[in-house]
Amino acid sequence: MQKDAYYFPHDSNSRHDHKLIKAELEFGPEAYSFYFKLLEIMRDQKDFMINSEDIKVVFYELRIDYEKGNIMLEYFIEINLFARKKGKIFSESFLSRMEHFLTIKEKRKEAGRLGGIAKADSIAKQNSSKTLAKPKQKSSKSLPLNKVNKVNKVNSKEISKEKFSEFVTMTQQQYSDLVKTYGEDFIKKCIEYLNNAKEAKGYTYKNDSGAIKSWVIKAVKEDEEKKKSKSGDDFMDWGDNILKESRQKESKVVGGAIECN
Repeated sequence: MQKDAYYFPHDSNSRHDHKLIKAELEFGPEAYSFYFKLLEIMRDQKDFMINSEDIKVVFYELRIDYEKGNIMLEYFIEINLFARKKGKIFSESFLSRMEHFLTIKEKRKEAGRLGGIAKADSIAKQNSSKTLAKPKQKSSKSLPLNKVNKVNKVNSKEISKEKFSEFVTMTQQQYSDLVKTYGEDFIKKCIEYLNNAKEAKGYTYKNDSGAIKSWVIKAVKEDEEKKKSKSGDDFMDWGDNILKESRQKESKVVGGAIECN
């Protein structure tokens, strides 16, 4: 089982649910804790379900006697707090909530990606005049031998350019200089950023290393700062969503109780 910590929605008024109240009357306050601990374990699974064959391991992890845990679980299934199909134990209401949660998460991820491309486009246009190479005029005069050697040396370096991604190339020396100054992990992010911009917008540069120094480094740093501030906003947004769902359910109260499923 996975051991990472994950978020999942939990209604603050779940204690009023008729089914949970019935479970508590049958088994005491331990039933409430048992219910939500099982939900936490389901959240850790990729499909948000528990394999029936793993139930002994689950009960051991919860430090609950197997016989007692099995009796409680069967009762929870009987009153539709949980369901069991094809060797899987799950909560239908929990699956519905997680589907909604993941849909919103994916939409935000896609919006962030498109925003990054748009930002790269804007910055690239502002700096294009600095990074696009100007054509050199050919001279009809013969070059001295020492200058010919320098030209050959430069051409040799250009020929030795390596591909660091599908659309980004530079010499090993250029890459080493960037890594020495900014660190390899950060430069890899910059290469990926420039690669995405060139693929999406069709940019061409004579010197990709120069483009990275000119505007990509700044763009990546600003993007990382934006993500740091965004993580705090996401937490508040989810808090607002939970509160909103809770208020919507409270408007459907019948006899002072709400069903989870």
